[in-house]
Amino acid sequence: MKKILTLIILIINSIAFAQTQEQKNMLNDFEKFDSKSKEQVLGELEKMGMTLEDAEKLAKIQGIDINDFLSNFSKEDKDESIIDEQPKIIQPKLNTDNDESIDDKKSKRFGAYFFNNSNISETPNLYLATPEDYRLGPGDQLIVNLFGALENTYSLEVSREGNIKFDRIPPVYISGLSMNQAKKRIKSNLSKIYSGLYSSDNIDKVDLDISLLKARSISVNIIGNVVAPGTYTISGFSSVLNALYLAGGPNEVGTYRDVKIIRSNTVSKNVDLYEYFNKGLYPSYYLRDQDVIFVGTLKKSVNVLEGFRINGVFELKENETYFDIINLSGGISSGAYKEKIFVESNDGIKKDFKQIARSELKLVVPYDGDIITARKPNEYIENKVEIKGGIIVPGFYSLSSIKTVKDLINSANGFTRDAYKKNAILFRSNNGISDEVISLDLENDNDLNTSLKVLDIIEIPNINSLKITKNISIGGYIKNPQKIIFNKNITLSDAVVIAGGFTEDANFNNIEVYRNVTEKNDITKAIKEVYSMSLDYKTEKPVYLFPNDIINITKRDFKSDLSRYFISGEVSVPGDRVLTNSGFTTRDLINEVKITKEASIENSYLVRDSLNTPIFKGSNNLEVLVVQGDSVVVPKKNNTIKLIGELNNEIIIPYYKNLSFKKAIQSAGGFLPSANKSKVYIISLNKNSKPIRKFLFFNINPKLSPGDSIIVPKKEDKEKASVAEILSITSGIASLVALIRIISQ
Repeated sequence: MKKILTLIILIINSIAFAQTQEQKNMLNDFEKFDSKSKEQVLGELEKMGMTLEDAEKLAKIQGIDINDFLSNFSKEDKDESIIDEQPKIIQPKLNTDNDESIDDKKSKRFGAYFFNNSNISETPNLYLATPEDYRLGPGDQLIVNLFGALENTYSLEVSREGNIKFDRIPPVYISGLSMNQAKKRIKSNLSKIYSGLYSSDNIDKVDLDISLLKARSISVNIIGNVVAPGTYTISGFSSVLNALYLAGGPNEVGTYRDVKIIRSNTVSKNVDLYEYFNKGLYPSYYLRDQDVIFVGTLKKSVNVLEGFRINGVFELKENETYFDIINLSGGISSGAYKEKIFVESNDGIKKDFKQIARSELKLVVPYDGDIITARKPNEYIENKVEIKGGIIVPGFYSLSSIKTVKDLINSANGFTRDAYKKNAILFRSNNGISDEVISLDLENDNDLNTSLKVLDIIEIPNINSLKITKNISIGGYIKNPQKIIFNKNITLSDAVVIAGGFTEDANFNNIEVYRNVTEKNDITKAIKEVYSMSLDYKTEKPVYLFPNDIINITKRDFKSDLSRYFISGEVSVPGDRVLTNSGFTTRDLINEVKITKEASIENSYLVRDSLNTPIFKGSNNLEVLVVQGDSVVVPKKNNTIKLIGELNNEIIIPYYKNLSFKKAIQSAGGFLPSANKSKVYIISLNKNSKPIRKFLFFNINPKLSPGDSIIVPKKEDKEKASVAEILSITSGIASLVALIRIISQ
């Protein structure tokens, strides 16, 4: 409970605006809140002129929901003996959701990634040895150990006045001292009661050691151009970088190069954050209570746009040069031109473009807002040639050691077996454009001694690539129908084996070979020869094939696959069935199928290609032939009538004997004005349709059966004639009347 109360007070004590002395005194008196209920704590807040809503708003600045803590007051304290911990680092909850432009700018600044990275934790490590330059102050807790001739341990806290108190000696003032200085002063004072502290006798000698048990919490003010300025309560171990991280870091115009620590109204330290970001030198300057961290406005920045290892916006000090910029950005990137950099400056009126040579980088100081680039040159090759095709090691080679075509072939380890040496091709570039072709006979010494130039490409063709390709086609009941490259002495057996062999339905005794025997200037003719082949793919005599032969493996005579159909609904075993003969009909199916007691067998129907076919007419079972893929449905008995469409009330009503169509419509509240009464139809349970029939001027309504659905369609909207159409019709009628008058005269 005490820990929660203390944390609430720390939240309130760290707000970024002034409080009255009375409020401060009440906040500092932590014991006043100990063992009090939630209502009592809220009462104390009210005395300070604060409501729970005020405290909640202030807590949100520190990134904490105060209600999460207050809700714990209703719970029993499970452990009041918790060892005191180091002060909590209260981090602000930064809200930049509505300031995307700032985030965009900040993300480009060198160093901004550190403060924008949520994976970085800048809470100081509280379990390290006390730093040598750490200065003690009010609130620090010390352990003083005496050992040797006698042993004793003191647990002490530095008072508000800066003292620690031992029995039998006056208070020892140590505020502002380092640990070593404090040790000497404590030793000097304790020697008044422990004479062995300065004894040279090992028997009487007493040694002294001090250590920091708990660092005090301090309040620092972070102001200026930071994302979340305010007053922060942090650990005494915290450095400048810790504090700035809590405040979100410098904003889009805040300086990284000159962060001031103001102590007692005097600048005690200037911190350059680039020393950490660029060189790894940690700003381990420890803060004191009431220090002010002031982040001023940046004075000069340049935009390193491209061509450097680190591109972004860099802040510069007044006298830093372009050479410093290159160091900050990690240098010019690989592949970029390094002899000069290119700068675009703007003096407020006009833009100036200039180049800074490498020799001038240390001499020239950039202007604020300069845009700096290091350009990548276009490819310029001085000594490259290439050889490819029928060569053992194709690729690029250097002209520094190769002068002629022969040298290049030797460097590439010579020709492949299928290289066609009589007609190699040299592609040559002139002024960077490949526009010349030179034929080379690589068996001719003169051609082999041809001098090479930059970017020459020699292509040596392969004999196989030049050969005219002739094919044989094989298809039908073969595993891999394909085109086979014709080779001399290839046989029919070879072709069948290359294509993977026969399928199970292949007719071994009827292999057809078609051959083109067209003669010059004649109509296309082909002959067919039929061969038999054994199971081991042998023919009686070798059958040699010719280019462009077509082989067709036929199917075994009268061989057909078994067909399947599907049956569903009120049958004993629904699912796939096999057609046992090609003449199997729905009559056969109904006679052999076993149905349930709920089946309406007379309303069964067949589905083929998503269309429904009734298989009963009245009580007569129709002879519908069942084929592969058909589905037969035996529906369940249905003792209702469904009425849907343009009716006042779409409804399902029970069927009863003598139920007429008219009574059924009345049960649905009658027709709507939009109903097309002449187009009403009925769909039976077996998917048969029954329309309303007409006799003279009377509608003959169909008889209803159990399971019927009455469908009332909507009237079609008749298009109204336009004014132009009416005028056209009227004009036509008038012309017709005039013509009739003329004829009658």
